[in-house]
Amino acid sequence: MSVYAKEVDPFVTITYTICFGAVLLIILMFIFEKYEIKHMDFNYQSVFSLLTLGIFSTALAFSGFYLLIKRAGPFFPTLLGYIAPVFGIIAGVIFLNEKIDSLQVIGIIFVLIGIILINKTKFGDLRKTSKANPG
Repeated sequence: MSVYAKEVDPFVTITYTICFGAVLLIILMFIFEKYEIKHMDFNYQSVFSLLTLGIFSTALAFSGFYLLIKRAGPFFPTLLGYIAPVFGIIAGVIFLNEKIDSLQVIGIIFVLIGIILINKTKFGDLRKTSKANPG
């Protein structure tokens, strides 16, 4: 599958993913939501907020993710998925004055140890390969 994915432009993938997801969510909204559309307030501020959130927090994040995969391979971006909860906890402490309990600290330690072990194994394999094939 990765042979075919190298030929696909990441922005095409992002566009199809976001558009398909948006259409599906709109259909599900009409099926399951009890809130009527006539009560929704579509003004400049709400539309601007939706577009800003859609562009900056979704489209740019997906773009960066796919470009990272294209340039660095699938290994490094997966590590970002493991570290995201750690940053979430830290951001909660810094910005929301949340308290960290011992289970969260243990979880953060396990995540970091796992990332270190994966990096050590992965990059150790890369070093062995590069020493065997110096040119």
